[in-house]
Amino acid sequence: MPARWTNSTESPAARLQHLFDTTCERRERNHGLPLSPKGIAQELAKRFPFRSFATFLDRIEIETQRMSDVENRSAIARALLEKTQVNHLDIGSRGGPRPEIGLFAEFFTITLCEPDSVEAEKLRQCGYEIIERAFWSKADDELQLQVLRAASNSSVFKPNARAMRYWLGSMEKLEPQYTETLRTTTIGSEEEARGIRFDDVKIDTEGADFEVLKGLGNSQPFFVQSEVNRTRLRDGQGLLHDISALLFDRGYLMADICFRRFNGMGNGSALPNNRRSSRGIGMTGDAYFIADWTRDKGRAIIERAPRTWAALMVLKGYEDLVRWICEHDSWHALSDIGRTIEEAGR
Repeated sequence: MPARWTNSTESPAARLQHLFDTTCERRERNHGLPLSPKGIAQELAKRFPFRSFATFLDRIEIETQRMSDVENRSAIARALLEKTQVNHLDIGSRGGPRPEIGLFAEFFTITLCEPDSVEAEKLRQCGYEIIERAFWSKADDELQLQVLRAASNSSVFKPNARAMRYWLGSMEKLEPQYTETLRTTTIGSEEEARGIRFDDVKIDTEGADFEVLKGLGNSQPFFVQSEVNRTRLRDGQGLLHDISALLFDRGYLMADICFRRFNGMGNGSALPNNRRSSRGIGMTGDAYFIADWTRDKGRAIIERAPRTWAALMVLKGYEDLVRWICEHDSWHALSDIGRTIEEAGR
């Protein structure tokens, strides 16, 4: 496979767009006719041989659809937001924002929280605004962060050995390296201190997500992504049903949930003698919560800034839902949003 495809830091969509453009230009110069997507794929396959032509065509189709989807979402968000931005708060941001945020970076003002001082400095050097405190249910408390051998598993909670051994396969990754004393803050208090409202909140705090959400205060984000667990991987942590109940009571609806596939013996490895596990349990995953437009509490969240809500929902992949609500719900707050989406979208 050409080095351009394996070593480039460009996204697959950007690389394919470049190849599409150059191939189409060459073909039109020679023949005067534009190529269909399949024709482009055939031309590119001659120049960039793949092991399987069918695999190559599948990749072209997937990336073409992805590019089109990104462009469509961006056009709608641009029309809805005009010159405003979506405030994104990433709590537990080791390694930086998630790729989907980077994909639509022009629309977001990004604030990262990383209490691990070593990781926080790395992010700061990349130009991000960092809150170097631990988000919690109360502000100005102190917590002890145990930084572990596998730093991504570091937590303020003690590991539950039985559950962790099943999940990780061994306890070596959980060997303590050092401890940091952290000052706490809350989502609500950070909003007050900064004079902003967080629209999009992502939480991945290795067991502390429930405690973090208790600190929402008067905050009304339109979208909440939280790590969730079926059982206590760490002693004292909140579980999926705790987080779901808390957010439901505040006016949210669980829109989706994704548990990481797992078949036991440590991150999905095969059982001894290559015998596959018949069924395992995904212990941890991510749940996605949106404002519940069917209830007054959820509608109050949306009414805070309807156009920002709609733009964020579209960027998160819920365009069809927004269109349906605008079409079927006689809600004055959304009166012009459906028309804007129709004009900007394809």
